[in-house]
Amino acid sequence: MSLADAKKAFDDRTATFIDTHPKATYDAGHIPGAINVTVQDLETKFDSIPKGKRIIAYCS
Repeated sequence: MSLADAKKAFDDRTATFIDTHPKATYDAGHIPGAINVTVQDLETKFDSIPKGKRIIAYCS
């Protein structure tokens, strides 16, 4: 996905952004509205991720 596509999804609110950083890094700064779910926690937190939108996960 290009940065332009991700920005459009953010602006249009058509995607859920998932920040996969450790909580301390997430707390230091993240995309507004992003949900913090580490890769290690993905399986256990999967059901808490809102449905019906594209999911964009990022780590940098």
